[in-house]
Amino acid sequence: MSKWKENDGLVNTISAKAPSHAPSKEFDRKNTEPGIWQVMPTVEGDHMALQGGLVHLYEVYPFYKKLLSMISRLEPVSSEEGGTQS
Repeated sequence: MSKWKENDGLVNTISAKAPSHAPSKEFDRKNTEPGIWQVMPTVEGDHMALQGGLVHLYEVYPFYKKLLSMISRLEPVSSEEGGTQS
């Protein structure tokens, strides 16, 4: 039961990583795989910090800018590789 106590947001950390029976792996910027949940590191802070609830204690903009920058550098995936069609 102790693995359910850690929390990094609005849901428990174990639930936020990936669906329980879905393939997942720790995020590796140089080796992302389509169809595999990329598990990001747990962020330390209050449960409302990343929702902007404590903006004076934890600046959220750099956190989200970093995520968007990582996402924008990912290679597109074709529908044959498991991506969605555009």
